[in-house]
Amino acid sequence: MKRTALVRTENASRYLQQLSKHWAHKFEVDYSQTESRIKLPLGKLSMQASESALGLEVTSDTTDSLDQLCDVIERHIDRFAHRESALVYGWK
Repeated sequence: MKRTALVRTENASRYLQQLSKHWAHKFEVDYSQTESRIKLPLGKLSMQASESALGLEVTSDTTDSLDQLCDVIERHIDRFAHRESALVYGWK
């Protein structure tokens, strides 16, 4: 199962790198300034940063795991983005 979101922000690269570094001590993480892949217990997260948006792709085996993973990702990114207006995820 898969969900995607495109989060509008001028700080996409910063959030991608912060989340990648944050989880690198616990999980398998491969990232650059514009791309990241993270293997988590609930599934996998891929991120792509552009100048105006952060693309997110989450994959997992079950709907429950997918829901949990999307929630965890949102809460972490929102914490990093506390100076910005509320970010909109609109998972599809």
